[in-house]
Amino acid sequence: MTDVWGDYQTASPRSSISQASNGMSSAASLVMSDINSSEVAHSQAPHPMGPSTAFTNLSSYIPPKNKVLFTTPSALARQMATRISRCLRLGTGCYIHVSGVTEAKLDEIDDAFQDLGIRNSVRFTYEHDLEAMVIRCMPSEVHERASRSFMIKLALKIAALPGHSEDSILPTTPKYTQHFEIDSSGDVSHAESQPDLIIPYKSVFDTGYGAGTDIVLTKAELSAWSLRVFRGLGR
Repeated sequence: MTDVWGDYQTASPRSSISQASNGMSSAASLVMSDINSSEVAHSQAPHPMGPSTAFTNLSSYIPPKNKVLFTTPSALARQMATRISRCLRLGTGCYIHVSGVTEAKLDEIDDAFQDLGIRNSVRFTYEHDLEAMVIRCMPSEVHERASRSFMIKLALKIAALPGHSEDSILPTTPKYTQHFEIDSSGDVSHAESQPDLIIPYKSVFDTGYGAGTDIVLTKAELSAWSLRVFRGLGR
């Protein structure tokens, strides 16, 4: 499963789709309003063990009315524009499962969404082995504000730790970027700072196949986990 956080800003370069959407730690957290928004798992390209458990689990919670067959990038973008309007009207979010999507079409889909001006309102998760994607629709101010609020709180907690500041978890700065990797067993490594490297925020992590199944951290679990990790790393 490949995840990409498509939270574009005016100055950000256009990038290929490769991130975003949600794995579940419990069924209850998904069964709300056509599956309400909540962030998803992160892992790298196809795995020899087959499709990601997080992707499969998430897909199973998406109702049939939210599952569509891919035809063209422009048709998909128009469908999602309608969904986004509905989400804005109801003040909620949803997940859409799209089957029949070859990897070669990902950039075209990205372009089509940007052309309609709706790319900022969605997140993509693409599953190579299944040639399917999940689109997380979360355009309302409530979701965006909740996400920013969480990151601000987390940044302040990190800044309070010895050797850290408010810049410690920023995705990029003019001089350096903090970069953390999680391997298949869930271990965390700290890469050297790299200039001009844009690392999107990751609010939920899929730690891979180390224990035979995906391990997904919720926002609350991530907050405690992040603090433990940063305490051990220093700068």
